[in-house]
Amino acid sequence: MHEECSSDYVNVENGLRITVGQPESYRRTIHIYGRCGAFGYAVEDAHTIPSFLQKNLIQQGFKDVRVVNHGLWGGEDIFIDHNFLQDAMGFKEGDIVVFYRKHFPMKLMEHFISHGVRYKDITAAWHKGHDADKRIAFFNQPGHMNSYGYELVARIITDNLIATGCFEEPKALNRQSVVRVD
Repeated sequence: MHEECSSDYVNVENGLRITVGQPESYRRTIHIYGRCGAFGYAVEDAHTIPSFLQKNLIQQGFKDVRVVNHGLWGGEDIFIDHNFLQDAMGFKEGDIVVFYRKHFPMKLMEHFISHGVRYKDITAAWHKGHDADKRIAFFNQPGHMNSYGYELVARIITDNLIATGCFEEPKALNRQSVVRVD
């Protein structure tokens, strides 16, 4: 969790960076966990992965889905995992969790998958989109991107969530998705 912050560029409320464009009423929530990239290092609130994802979903007609930014600027994986475990008790049926991180330990991934968690490595899709466009996507290192890089990640996540039926009425939908980008 972060300290409260209010500025023209970065705003934190209740320990979480705000996501621009959240609907007032919503049916389900997408929770995004990760390090600096999930938080939106070096960009204003509207240019984070969660804010771009929120914008994309609204443009695709999913106006009843709220995206929450649980990203930790400077957070280690153990703190991110701890926050996720604390928050998980409050998740609702149909909520989706996206982990934006490099990897989980293999044993933990096997456990997740055996319990129906979807895993999607979007590294190749990110590089394909980035290579095709030839625009500069990094601020200073992989993970610390500019708004173009974060927008590309959000587009890939949006497309994958829609393509895998994550917004269909829950039958026995998985509540978590793991996303990886190197």
